[in-house]
This record gives sequence, structure tokens and C-alpha cells, in this order.
Amino acid sequence: MKNIKTFETFDNPTYSVVPMDNDEFYQLIRKEKTLEDRIRFFSYTAANHVNDPMHFVLFIENKVIGICKLDIFDSADADYSICYVSIDRQYRNKKLTRLIIETMVDWMKEHNYTLGTSSWTVPGNLRLRPLVKSITSEKGVKFYDKDEKHDVQWMYNDDMININEMTPKELKKHNKRK
Repeated sequence: MKNIKTFETFDNPTYSVVPMDNDEFYQLIRKEKTLEDRIRFFSYTAANHVNDPMHFVLFIENKVIGICKLDIFDSADADYSICYVSIDRQYRNKKLTRLIIETMVDWMKEHNYTLGTSSWTVPGNLRLRPLVKSITSEKGVKFYDKDEKHDVQWMYNDDMININEMTPKELKKHNKRK
């Protein structure tokens, strides 16, 4: 089941993405005490669900720095749907979301699964949606793109701008516009 993909960058850290079923993921997060603070949308309470089928976990060495959670929705056309993809703010803008999505899509293709979504947040619609469409098309995985937006006020605190999730560079740029 392990389909580990590694990626080395010019600054030498080695990133790896590991597909994990619910049991493997639960064993991992029991050891990680800071995930909720670092990974948006992750919740220890929600992670205890027995039916969470798959997670693609991004590591730098032994540290979790990103998660892509897939789930199964009875109402969806696809075998699996993306629940969320999130990278620790400190590691953004390094094309690591692409690494997670490519690994997940390779896994989907290997198992002949289809992919869908439940809904999109504003950042997901702007950044993740085009990436998923491109990679699934390139790799020949059927993607059911549900054109539904999901944004609730608690997710953002400056209209539709989530300043808590900005990288330092994005935050600096945002503050200049005010």
C-alpha cells in the first residue's frame, strides 16, 4: 500500500508523501501534539472518525507539514472526494501542494479510483481546483468537479481574506493594501 514519493529541493530538505489509511493516520497523530495549531482544517476530534478512509501526509524528515484528507460521500459520483488539503504555513510556496496532489492522484490511478470534491473554499477554488484539474487530466484520473463554494464566516476574519493562513510575505503584502 505504501506509495511513498520523495522530492528534494535546492535547499536540500527531503520531503515525502505517505498514503495512510485511518488506522495508520490515527497512530501517527497520537504522537503529534501541534498539528491542530499548524495544519488548517485538521482537528484531533474529527480525526478520530473510524470511517476516514485515506490521508496523504507530507513529511520533512519525521515532521508532518501537510495533509490531504480524502473521504467517501454517499451523494458523490466519485469513489473518493477531497475534504481538505493544507500545508503548514512555514512550508508554503515550495510547490508542496503539487507533491501531495500528484502522489494522491498516482494512488487513485493505481487503484482505478475516481476523484471528486464536496465543495471549495475561496483559496481552494482559486489555487487548488486548477491544480487538481490539471494533474487529474494529465494522469488520466476521472475528476468530478462539484461547482459548489463552501465558506463560512468563522474561516475568515477580514471579509473573505484569511489573514491567519497567510505566509509572512502574503501578510506583509496584504497589510500594505490596507
